[in-house]
Amino acid sequence: MSNPSASAIPSQAQVDRKLAGVQSQIDALRRAGGNANQAAVDQESCACAAVDQLLQASTAGLHGLNALMPDPLPHSRVSRRNLRDRFQSVQSDSEAIREVEAAARPREGWLWWLEQKDLGAAFERLLDIDDSGGVRGIWKDPLDHGAGFETAPPDVYLSEALGRVRALVHRIAALAHGDAARYNEAEAQQRRRLM
Repeated sequence: MSNPSASAIPSQAQVDRKLAGVQSQIDALRRAGGNANQAAVDQESCACAAVDQLLQASTAGLHGLNALMPDPLPHSRVSRRNLRDRFQSVQSDSEAIREVEAAARPREGWLWWLEQKDLGAAFERLLDIDDSGGVRGIWKDPLDHGAGFETAPPDVYLSEALGRVRALVHRIAALAHGDAARYNEAEAQQRRRLM
């Protein structure tokens, strides 16, 4: 039987709130209609909000790992890079960070493409919407139209991304306690070597 505390992270409630918000945005995206111009605005707004909240949920998952470590990083410094650097500073490895980095592999990982959408949406439309207000697709990267569209319609793509983020955060939670224990042991060994 698994230990329930080992499958949860301190930030789980925040992750759950963010993911519930994503589902609300997907539902609103599906309902958007009426005036073609207003529908386009509503659809773009919903898609952007969903992408943003998906990334916030993954960061909240990383914060859960951070909170289990001694002297946690301030909230504003929580990122996979900063956490990876912390583990490397004591010559340790984090399985959770490795999982996140695999998902964020440039031009290959689903998380990397999600991050490109978030970054690019500040400058260009995330959705390609025709003159009649119909959505042709969600850009893989709003700043690189040569990358094309995601294969699924926007609501389906975002629903799949929701499932991926949920699974990633679940994986972070499953690995976080072991990672924190390895970090603590590596830090203690490093202190002993320095004495």
